[in-house]
Amino acid sequence: MEMGKRQGRIEWIDMAKGYGILLVIIAHLPVGNVEYWINTFHMPLFFFLSGYVFHVKDSFFTFLKKRVKGLLVPYFFLGLVIILFETLLSLWKHQFSIKAVGNLFLALFLQKRTWTLWYLAVLFFMNLVFYWIVKWAKKHWQVLLISVLMAAIGLAYYGLGGTALFWNIDVVLPAMPFMAAGYVAARYDYLWEKGLKKPWLAMGLVLILAAVTWGFEWMSYQIAGHGLWMFYNKYGMPVCTYVAALTGTACVCIIARLVTLRPIRYLGENTLVYFGWHQSIMIFFANRLLNELGFYLLDTSSTQFRFNFNLAMLIIILFTLTVCNVILTKTKLKVLLGK
Repeated sequence: MEMGKRQGRIEWIDMAKGYGILLVIIAHLPVGNVEYWINTFHMPLFFFLSGYVFHVKDSFFTFLKKRVKGLLVPYFFLGLVIILFETLLSLWKHQFSIKAVGNLFLALFLQKRTWTLWYLAVLFFMNLVFYWIVKWAKKHWQVLLISVLMAAIGLAYYGLGGTALFWNIDVVLPAMPFMAAGYVAARYDYLWEKGLKKPWLAMGLVLILAAVTWGFEWMSYQIAGHGLWMFYNKYGMPVCTYVAALTGTACVCIIARLVTLRPIRYLGENTLVYFGWHQSIMIFFANRLLNELGFYLLDTSSTQFRFNFNLAMLIIILFTLTVCNVILTKTKLKVLLGK
Protein backbone atom coordinates (compact mmCIF):
# COMPACT_ATOMS: atom_id res chain seq x y z
CA MET A 1 0.00 0.00 0.00
CA GLU A 2 3.00 2.28 0.46
CA MET A 3 4.21 1.82 -3.11
CA GLY A 4 3.32 4.51 -5.63
CA LYS A 5 2.30 7.09 -3.02
CA ARG A 6 2.69 10.82 -3.55
CA GLN A 7 1.98 13.17 -0.66
CA GLY A 8 -0.37 10.72 1.01
CA ARG A 9 -2.06 9.68 -2.25
CA ILE A 10 -1.89 6.31 -3.99
CA GLU A 11 -0.99 7.02 -7.60
CA TRP A 12 -2.80 4.12 -9.24
CA ILE A 13 -5.99 4.95 -7.29
CA ASP A 14 -5.92 8.46 -8.78
CA MET A 15 -5.30 6.95 -12.22
CA ALA A 16 -8.26 4.59 -11.83
CA LYS A 17 -10.49 7.47 -10.68
CA GLY A 18 -9.27 9.52 -13.64
CA TYR A 19 -10.19 6.77 -16.09
CA GLY A 20 -13.48 6.38 -14.25
CA ILE A 21 -14.51 10.04 -14.46
CA LEU A 22 -13.56 10.07 -18.13
CA LEU A 23 -15.87 7.11 -18.70
CA VAL A 24 -18.65 8.83 -16.72
CA ILE A 25 -18.45 11.90 -18.95
CA ILE A 26 -18.30 9.85 -22.15
CA ALA A 27 -21.32 7.80 -21.06
CA HIS A 28 -23.38 11.00 -20.81
CA LEU A 29 -22.47 12.10 -24.33
CA PRO A 30 -24.53 10.92 -27.34
CA VAL A 31 -22.32 7.85 -27.88
CA GLY A 32 -25.06 5.32 -28.58
CA ASN A 33 -24.73 1.76 -27.30
CA VAL A 34 -21.27 2.46 -25.84
CA GLU A 35 -23.13 4.05 -22.92
CA TYR A 36 -24.66 0.72 -21.89
CA TRP A 37 -21.28 -1.02 -21.81
CA ILE A 38 -19.73 1.77 -19.72
CA ASN A 39 -22.65 1.63 -17.27
CA THR A 40 -21.69 -1.97 -16.59
CA PHE A 41 -18.83 -0.98 -14.30
CA HIS A 42 -18.14 2.78 -14.13
CA MET A 43 -20.11 3.43 -10.92
CA PRO A 44 -19.08 0.14 -9.25
CA LEU A 45 -15.51 1.23 -9.95
CA PHE A 46 -15.91 4.33 -7.76
CA PHE A 47 -17.55 2.37 -4.94
CA PHE A 48 -14.76 -0.22 -5.16
CA LEU A 49 -12.05 2.45 -4.95
CA SER A 50 -13.80 4.06 -1.97
CA GLY A 51 -13.69 0.71 -0.22
CA TYR A 52 -10.05 0.22 -1.16
CA VAL A 53 -8.93 3.31 0.74
CA PHE A 54 -11.46 2.87 3.56
CA HIS A 55 -10.14 2.51 7.10
CA VAL A 56 -11.51 2.85 10.62
CA LYS A 57 -9.05 4.70 12.83
CA ASP A 58 -11.16 7.55 14.23
CA SER A 59 -14.10 7.69 16.57
CA PHE A 60 -17.43 7.71 14.77
CA PHE A 61 -17.95 11.40 15.54
CA THR A 62 -14.58 12.33 14.02
CA PHE A 63 -15.26 10.03 11.08
CA LEU A 64 -18.65 11.68 10.55
CA LYS A 65 -17.15 15.18 10.62
CA LYS A 66 -14.61 14.21 7.95
CA ARG A 67 -17.33 12.77 5.70
CA VAL A 68 -19.52 15.85 6.13
CA LYS A 69 -16.58 18.03 5.12
CA GLY A 70 -15.45 15.82 2.27
CA LEU A 71 -18.85 14.86 0.82
CA LEU A 72 -21.77 16.96 2.07
CA VAL A 73 -20.10 20.38 1.81
CA PRO A 74 -19.11 19.75 -1.86
CA TYR A 75 -22.55 18.26 -2.50
CA PHE A 76 -24.39 21.43 -1.52
CA PHE A 77 -21.85 23.74 -3.17
CA LEU A 78 -21.96 21.88 -6.50
CA GLY A 79 -25.75 21.67 -6.27
CA LEU A 80 -26.23 25.38 -5.58
CA VAL A 81 -24.12 26.25 -8.62
CA ILE A 82 -26.29 23.94 -10.74
CA ILE A 83 -29.42 25.67 -9.41
CA LEU A 84 -27.90 29.05 -10.27
CA PHE A 85 -27.15 27.81 -13.78
CA GLU A 86 -30.67 26.41 -14.22
CA THR A 87 -32.16 29.69 -12.98
CA LEU A 88 -30.08 31.81 -15.36
CA LEU A 89 -30.95 29.45 -18.19
CA SER A 90 -34.66 29.78 -17.47
CA LEU A 91 -34.32 33.58 -17.48
CA TRP A 92 -32.51 33.42 -20.83
CA LYS A 93 -35.29 31.23 -22.24
CA HIS A 94 -37.96 33.50 -20.69
CA GLN A 95 -39.27 30.53 -18.69
CA PHE A 96 -38.40 31.70 -15.19
CA SER A 97 -40.74 30.94 -12.31
CA ILE A 98 -40.34 31.03 -8.55
CA LYS A 99 -42.02 27.63 -8.30
CA ALA A 100 -39.48 26.05 -10.65
CA VAL A 101 -36.58 27.43 -8.62
CA GLY A 102 -38.23 26.19 -5.44
CA ASN A 103 -38.53 22.72 -6.98
CA LEU A 104 -34.80 22.76 -7.74
CA PHE A 105 -33.97 23.51 -4.10
CA LEU A 106 -36.44 20.83 -3.01
CA ALA A 107 -34.79 18.31 -5.34
CA LEU A 108 -31.37 19.17 -3.92
CA PHE A 109 -32.48 18.69 -0.31
CA LEU A 110 -34.61 15.59 -0.90
CA GLN A 111 -32.07 14.07 -3.32
CA LYS A 112 -33.86 11.33 -5.18
CA ARG A 113 -31.48 10.71 -8.12
CA THR A 114 -30.99 14.46 -8.56
CA TRP A 115 -28.30 15.19 -11.15
CA THR A 116 -25.00 13.32 -10.94
CA LEU A 117 -24.84 14.43 -7.31
CA TRP A 118 -26.90 11.37 -6.41
CA TYR A 119 -23.62 9.47 -6.12
CA LEU A 120 -22.25 11.74 -3.37
CA ALA A 121 -25.38 11.20 -1.29
CA VAL A 122 -25.11 7.43 -1.67
CA LEU A 123 -21.40 7.45 -0.87
CA PHE A 124 -21.98 9.49 2.28
CA PHE A 125 -24.45 7.00 3.74
CA MET A 126 -22.44 4.01 2.49
CA ASN A 127 -19.47 5.28 4.47
CA LEU A 128 -21.55 5.57 7.64
CA VAL A 129 -22.99 2.08 7.27
CA PHE A 130 -19.66 0.54 6.26
CA TYR A 131 -17.97 2.07 9.30
CA TRP A 132 -20.10 -0.08 11.57
CA ILE A 133 -19.78 -3.16 9.38
CA VAL A 134 -15.99 -2.97 9.63
CA LYS A 135 -16.23 -2.23 13.36
CA TRP A 136 -18.34 -5.31 13.95
CA ALA A 137 -16.94 -7.79 11.45
CA LYS A 138 -13.58 -9.17 12.54
CA LYS A 139 -13.05 -11.36 9.48
CA HIS A 140 -12.95 -10.38 5.81
CA TRP A 141 -15.47 -13.05 4.89
CA GLN A 142 -17.89 -11.49 7.37
CA VAL A 143 -17.58 -8.12 5.65
CA LEU A 144 -18.30 -9.76 2.30
CA LEU A 145 -21.19 -11.84 3.65
CA ILE A 146 -22.91 -8.86 5.23
CA SER A 147 -22.54 -6.85 2.02
CA VAL A 148 -24.01 -9.68 -0.06
CA LEU A 149 -26.97 -10.02 2.30
CA MET A 150 -27.55 -6.26 2.12
CA ALA A 151 -27.46 -6.44 -1.69
CA ALA A 152 -30.02 -9.25 -1.65
CA ILE A 153 -32.34 -7.12 0.49
CA GLY A 154 -31.88 -4.16 -1.83
CA LEU A 155 -32.57 -6.19 -4.95
CA ALA A 156 -35.66 -7.71 -3.30
CA TYR A 157 -36.86 -4.19 -2.53
CA TYR A 158 -36.60 -3.23 -6.21
CA GLY A 159 -38.18 -6.51 -7.24
CA LEU A 160 -41.21 -5.65 -5.13
CA GLY A 161 -41.54 -2.32 -6.91
CA GLY A 162 -39.44 -0.17 -4.62
CA THR A 163 -38.39 3.25 -5.89
CA ALA A 164 -35.78 5.85 -5.00
CA LEU A 165 -35.79 6.82 -1.32
CA PHE A 166 -34.76 10.01 0.45
CA TRP A 167 -31.07 10.72 -0.24
CA ASN A 168 -30.90 7.54 -2.34
CA ILE A 169 -30.37 5.36 0.71
CA ASP A 170 -31.93 2.51 -1.28
CA VAL A 171 -28.78 2.35 -3.44
CA VAL A 172 -26.62 1.76 -0.36
CA LEU A 173 -27.83 -1.84 -0.15
CA PRO A 174 -27.15 -3.18 -3.68
CA ALA A 175 -23.96 -1.12 -4.02
CA MET A 176 -22.39 -2.39 -0.79
CA PRO A 177 -20.68 -5.47 -2.33
CA PHE A 178 -18.57 -3.19 -4.52
CA MET A 179 -17.30 -1.22 -1.54
CA ALA A 180 -16.71 -4.40 0.43
CA ALA A 181 -14.81 -5.95 -2.48
CA GLY A 182 -12.52 -2.91 -2.59
CA TYR A 183 -11.96 -3.05 1.16
CA VAL A 184 -11.01 -6.72 1.12
CA ALA A 185 -8.89 -6.34 -2.03
CA ALA A 186 -6.79 -3.69 -0.25
CA ARG A 187 -5.97 -6.22 2.46
CA TYR A 188 -4.34 -8.41 -0.22
CA ASP A 189 -2.60 -5.64 -2.10
CA TYR A 190 0.66 -7.57 -2.12
CA LEU A 191 -0.94 -10.12 -4.44
CA TRP A 192 -1.78 -7.36 -6.91
CA GLU A 193 1.80 -6.14 -6.82
CA LYS A 194 3.20 -9.63 -7.28
CA GLY A 195 0.82 -10.57 -10.08
CA LEU A 196 1.43 -7.43 -12.15
CA LYS A 197 5.22 -7.53 -12.29
CA LYS A 198 5.12 -8.76 -15.88
CA PRO A 199 3.23 -6.17 -17.98
CA TRP A 200 2.57 -8.50 -20.88
CA LEU A 201 0.84 -10.97 -18.55
CA ALA A 202 -1.11 -8.12 -16.98
CA MET A 203 -2.31 -6.91 -20.38
CA GLY A 204 -3.34 -10.44 -21.23
CA LEU A 205 -5.38 -10.49 -18.03
CA VAL A 206 -6.94 -7.15 -19.01
CA LEU A 207 -8.10 -8.64 -22.32
CA ILE A 208 -9.55 -11.70 -20.56
CA LEU A 209 -11.35 -9.54 -17.98
CA ALA A 210 -12.72 -7.27 -20.72
CA ALA A 211 -14.06 -10.31 -22.56
CA VAL A 212 -15.64 -11.68 -19.38
CA THR A 213 -17.19 -8.28 -18.65
CA TRP A 214 -18.73 -8.05 -22.10
CA GLY A 215 -19.86 -11.68 -22.04
CA PHE A 216 -21.65 -11.51 -18.69
CA GLU A 217 -23.20 -8.15 -19.55
CA TRP A 218 -24.46 -9.65 -22.81
CA MET A 219 -25.96 -12.58 -20.88
CA SER A 220 -27.67 -10.16 -18.52
CA TYR A 221 -29.27 -8.39 -21.46
CA GLN A 222 -30.35 -11.70 -22.97
CA ILE A 223 -31.91 -12.95 -19.74
CA ALA A 224 -33.31 -9.77 -18.15
CA GLY A 225 -33.47 -7.36 -21.09
CA HIS A 226 -31.04 -4.90 -19.51
CA GLY A 227 -27.82 -4.68 -17.58
CA LEU A 228 -26.60 -2.51 -14.73
CA TRP A 229 -27.94 1.02 -14.47
CA MET A 230 -27.95 2.06 -10.83
CA PHE A 231 -29.56 5.43 -11.49
CA TYR A 232 -32.72 3.67 -12.74
CA ASN A 233 -32.66 0.79 -10.22
CA LYS A 234 -31.71 -1.67 -12.97
CA TYR A 235 -29.52 -4.62 -12.05
CA GLY A 236 -30.33 -7.01 -14.87
CA MET A 237 -29.61 -10.64 -14.06
CA PRO A 238 -27.87 -10.01 -10.70
CA VAL A 239 -25.25 -12.77 -10.88
CA CYS A 240 -24.18 -11.71 -14.38
CA THR A 241 -24.39 -8.04 -13.49
CA TYR A 242 -22.17 -8.25 -10.41
CA VAL A 243 -19.59 -10.44 -12.13
CA ALA A 244 -19.43 -8.03 -15.09
CA ALA A 245 -19.18 -5.02 -12.77
CA LEU A 246 -16.32 -6.51 -10.75
CA THR A 247 -14.35 -7.81 -13.73
CA GLY A 248 -14.76 -4.46 -15.50
CA THR A 249 -13.59 -2.70 -12.34
CA ALA A 250 -10.57 -5.01 -12.07
CA CYS A 251 -9.77 -4.30 -15.71
CA VAL A 252 -9.60 -0.54 -15.10
CA CYS A 253 -7.58 -1.01 -11.89
CA ILE A 254 -4.95 -3.10 -13.68
CA ILE A 255 -4.63 -0.57 -16.48
CA ALA A 256 -4.31 2.17 -13.85
CA ARG A 257 -1.39 0.30 -12.25
CA LEU A 258 0.35 -0.19 -15.59
CA VAL A 259 -0.16 3.15 -17.32
CA THR A 260 0.41 6.52 -15.64
CA LEU A 261 -0.65 9.64 -17.54
CA ARG A 262 -0.46 13.00 -15.80
CA PRO A 263 -3.69 14.44 -17.31
CA ILE A 264 -5.65 11.34 -16.27
CA ARG A 265 -4.07 11.42 -12.82
CA TYR A 266 -5.09 15.06 -12.47
CA LEU A 267 -8.69 14.12 -13.23
CA GLY A 268 -8.49 11.41 -10.59
CA GLU A 269 -7.16 13.82 -7.98
CA ASN A 270 -9.94 16.35 -8.69
CA THR A 271 -13.04 14.35 -9.54
CA LEU A 272 -15.68 16.44 -7.75
CA VAL A 273 -15.97 19.39 -10.17
CA TYR A 274 -15.90 17.11 -13.20
CA PHE A 275 -18.40 14.71 -11.69
CA GLY A 276 -20.78 17.37 -10.43
CA TRP A 277 -21.01 19.75 -13.37
CA HIS A 278 -20.21 17.89 -16.60
CA GLN A 279 -23.76 16.71 -17.28
CA SER A 280 -25.94 19.34 -15.63
CA ILE A 281 -24.01 22.34 -16.99
CA MET A 282 -21.23 21.57 -19.41
CA ILE A 283 -22.93 19.27 -21.90
CA PHE A 284 -25.48 21.99 -22.61
CA PHE A 285 -22.72 24.60 -22.87
CA ALA A 286 -20.52 22.48 -25.16
CA ASN A 287 -23.40 21.51 -27.42
CA ARG A 288 -24.57 25.12 -27.67
CA LEU A 289 -21.06 26.31 -28.51
CA LEU A 290 -20.67 23.76 -31.30
CA ASN A 291 -24.11 24.68 -32.66
CA GLU A 292 -23.12 28.35 -32.74
CA LEU A 293 -20.04 27.32 -34.74
CA GLY A 294 -22.29 25.56 -37.24
CA PHE A 295 -21.92 21.95 -36.08
CA TYR A 296 -25.11 20.00 -35.40
CA LEU A 297 -25.41 16.35 -34.43
CA LEU A 298 -28.30 14.77 -36.32
CA ASP A 299 -29.75 11.27 -36.49
CA THR A 300 -28.43 11.11 -40.05
CA SER A 301 -24.89 12.18 -39.11
CA SER A 302 -22.13 9.84 -40.22
CA THR A 303 -20.16 7.76 -37.74
CA GLN A 304 -17.07 9.86 -38.38
CA PHE A 305 -18.93 13.13 -37.76
CA ARG A 306 -20.53 11.69 -34.62
CA PHE A 307 -17.11 10.69 -33.32
CA ASN A 308 -15.62 14.11 -34.07
CA PHE A 309 -18.59 15.90 -32.51
CA ASN A 310 -18.35 13.88 -29.28
CA LEU A 311 -14.59 14.36 -29.16
CA ALA A 312 -15.04 18.13 -29.50
CA MET A 313 -17.68 18.04 -26.74
CA LEU A 314 -15.32 16.10 -24.49
CA ILE A 315 -12.42 18.51 -25.06
CA ILE A 316 -14.60 21.56 -24.35
CA ILE A 317 -15.98 19.98 -21.17
CA LEU A 318 -12.59 18.92 -19.83
CA PHE A 319 -10.91 22.24 -20.65
CA THR A 320 -13.64 24.40 -19.11
CA LEU A 321 -14.00 22.31 -15.96
CA THR A 322 -10.22 22.21 -15.52
CA VAL A 323 -10.18 26.01 -15.52
CA CYS A 324 -12.99 25.99 -12.94
CA ASN A 325 -11.16 23.43 -10.84
CA VAL A 326 -7.91 25.41 -10.87
CA ILE A 327 -9.74 28.55 -9.75
CA LEU A 328 -11.38 26.66 -6.89
CA THR A 329 -8.44 24.57 -5.68
CA LYS A 330 -5.80 27.30 -5.89
CA THR A 331 -7.77 29.76 -3.75
CA LYS A 332 -9.56 29.78 -0.42
CA LEU A 333 -12.61 28.50 -2.28
CA LYS A 334 -11.12 25.00 -2.03
CA VAL A 335 -12.93 24.61 1.29
CA LEU A 336 -16.12 24.35 -0.77
CA LEU A 337 -14.72 21.15 -2.27
CA GLY A 338 -13.89 19.72 1.13
CA LYS A 339 -10.18 20.45 0.83
